[in-house]
Order: sequence, then C-alpha cells, then structure tokens
Amino acid sequence: MVQKTMRKGNPEKLAAAYQYQGKILLHAYSQTTAGVWISENNVTEYTDEELSTAAIASILSTSTAGIGHPENWDGLFDSVIQMADVRSWESFVLGRKYVGISQIGEVIEFTPSRNMGSEEGFLPRLECATRADCNSPLLHLKLLKAFELSE
Repeated sequence: MVQKTMRKGNPEKLAAAYQYQGKILLHAYSQTTAGVWISENNVTEYTDEELSTAAIASILSTSTAGIGHPENWDGLFDSVIQMADVRSWESFVLGRKYVGISQIGEVIEFTPSRNMGSEEGFLPRLECATRADCNSPLLHLKLLKAFELSE
C-alpha cells in the first residue's frame, strides 16, 4: 500500500496503525529513491492493553529513506494482510480503523481517518490530527485517542 503524506512538510518517518476487534497492527513505511512511501514487511500486533509508547517508537525507528523503488508492486501489502489473517485487501478494510503516524524532527503526528471501503481506502481526517513530542511517555494514549476519532 502506498502512503499519502498526512500533513505539510516532508515526514522523516511514517508508520501505520490499524485497529480491529481489540487488536492493533503497526507497520512502517519506507521511502523509495523515487520518493514514494511503501509498506515495509515489519508488521507487529498488539492488543489495546499491550500497546506502548516503546512499540510506536520501535516501529518508527524502522522507517527509512532511500530504499530501491519496486519494479513490481504486487504483494507490497501482503505481510499486513497475512498478519490480519484475512485473504484480501477487501476483507482487510471491513470494520477496520486506520491512523497514520508521521514524524518530523521531534514531533509525532497521529492522523485519524475515515474508512471509505476497499475502493477508496482510508481518507485522512486532517482536522482531527494530534501532535506529541517524540519523547512523550504517552504516545500510545495519543494513538488510542486517534482511533476513537477514526470512523
């Protein structure tokens, strides 16, 4: 899946969070040499109770820039689909909430979204975005709040 930049400025790091039935999937995006952000295969799963600030910091630390631009776009999101234990993107989006996580400098932004279904994906709700210092011990609570603002 290709990630759209959630706010003005060029993020240094991007990640995604998906919530469904009390579980949260986190994965990083990395930027290709052509400037496109693509899903990484490092998907981790947490319950709402297990989610921590360290988990968010860890997933952001795996977001990099300068990776090779893919020649084949097939399967870029397969690791997320597999971790979610579904067979397709269409099944994946059903009932799921998404929050985009971006970092510029010391600021992390959580952007809730509106689930528009498998054709349109998740539409960022930029007016609901919240920011926090990357050293805040409450990053996980900001993420959970952003899920509450997602539709």
